[in-house]
Amino acid sequence: MIEPDHPDLSIGQQCKLLSIARSSFFPGSEGTLGPITRIRVKLRPLPKEKRLVVAGFANFRASLAAAMPLLQDNPTAIEVMDERVQALADEAGLLGRVPETLRPQDGEALAYTFVEFNGNDAAELETRIAACEARLQGLPGIRAVHVAAGNDEIRELWAIRSAGVGLLGKVEGRARPVAFVEDCVVPRETLPEFLDGFLDILTRHGLSFGIYGHVDVCCLHICPALDIDAEADRARLVQVSDQIFALVNRHGGIFWGEHGKGVRGACLEGWIGPEAYAALQGVKAAFDPA
Repeated sequence: MIEPDHPDLSIGQQCKLLSIARSSFFPGSEGTLGPITRIRVKLRPLPKEKRLVVAGFANFRASLAAAMPLLQDNPTAIEVMDERVQALADEAGLLGRVPETLRPQDGEALAYTFVEFNGNDAAELETRIAACEARLQGLPGIRAVHVAAGNDEIRELWAIRSAGVGLLGKVEGRARPVAFVEDCVVPRETLPEFLDGFLDILTRHGLSFGIYGHVDVCCLHICPALDIDAEADRARLVQVSDQIFALVNRHGGIFWGEHGKGVRGACLEGWIGPEAYAALQGVKAAFDPA
């Protein structure tokens, strides 16, 4: 256990005395040791050029599997949305913004992948775009590829992806999407297999869902729909949470990849092990005994 000899000193001063890296120590406490009142950030100029490639896939698994090969073209971001979110966007009239080639045909659902490129050299960017287009055309499940014509179309297409969160929240019925397993992160090469396991758990519990996410950083947002006022669904939430946590661990991932632990802090000991957990308790007791 850490036992500072100078409890009257600030946390920063105590860290210095104990040779602890303050830059890692304090943020790692996730607010339990005190608030951050000032922060210095380093700003960089935005790249002059921006391009967006949107691809339609026959299913979401194929869209996810595309992440590994697409990263070879060094994109800035790769975002995805599944067939259900696409269908909700269609019902809301948002797909009128996309070109005809990217719209579902004859009732066929599509999963979309958004690939953004940024840079200051327009010619070099066009070379990367061409390579991305060629790579997409050879991927399993590809249905259509479109390169946005300019910044206005880029904004319109990104707006469809951004609308996914709101669309999922407007579904009818008492069950509403609940964000309790919604930012898991696993190694990129395991994403398709992880998705299979995740959806199998939701299917066994009879839960509907929609998916979007940041596949370039391996973070999927999956929000199962539950009626939190119903006792059975509250119990189901605990069961699903435990099963997804175990699934994430099997794949070497993180249960809280983007939005912090919150109530999921109850799973922390199971993730880092009892020895590391005891060390965290020691830090907490030494610096914040109350």
